[in-house]
Amino acid sequence: MNPSAYLILEPERAIGRLKWVEGTDLSPIQPTDVPINVRFVVDDARLPWIAPVTQYTLIHTRQLAGCFEDFRVILAAAFANLSPGGHCESHEMYTNLHISVGGAPLRPLPPENALAVFTKDIDDVYMDDVAQPLRIANKLARWYQEAGFVGVKQVIYEVPVTEVPQRTQKLRDVGQINQRVWQDGINGMCMAPFTRYKYQPKEQVEVSLVSVRQALAVTTLPIVQKCFAVWGRKPIDENDRGGN
Repeated sequence: MNPSAYLILEPERAIGRLKWVEGTDLSPIQPTDVPINVRFVVDDARLPWIAPVTQYTLIHTRQLAGCFEDFRVILAAAFANLSPGGHCESHEMYTNLHISVGGAPLRPLPPENALAVFTKDIDDVYMDDVAQPLRIANKLARWYQEAGFVGVKQVIYEVPVTEVPQRTQKLRDVGQINQRVWQDGINGMCMAPFTRYKYQPKEQVEVSLVSVRQALAVTTLPIVQKCFAVWGRKPIDENDRGGN
């Protein structure tokens, strides 16, 4: 996974009223055909951030679970590089999967389900061996407050993992896409940590994923994943205690 943060800044030399948008990544894999106010920078968010022309007005991070030893360091850097009154926002998926039936409270996926076994194994190896935890989504709001942000808000979305017939068309589409993402992506999620830290042969990992893909193919079980959206604002001054 590539440590990255998406940054929006508003320098004095902005073109007209356009804001500058700056994205970072560890690898030069981003497109070059972009609007004139967009640029991508090869940078490691774990290192001191490259100072912009002026401080950022918005910093957005997404899907960075498993990228850092301590995500609080990234939030501290974001806070330091925001202008007073600037906002930071993070979107992260919670690793544990749930079953969603109608308006009933979410139920944990049965522990014997192959998907539940897989998510626990990948969660454990990233926490105990890689030392870059995946389970950060449910801690973001507290970490934002500890970093000094005010007006911290949190919204939790239910994102379908499988295509289930009785859902709305929009949710069926999301489930179908996410199901394909999981089917195609589980190899990349686990191959490196399982072979490097658990010393499992590649062939053993591939065999273990057969049951996981079979579990993903079941369309009668409404499996969802929680998505945490958290945002907050850097105080304008020492008297700024929050609010909109």
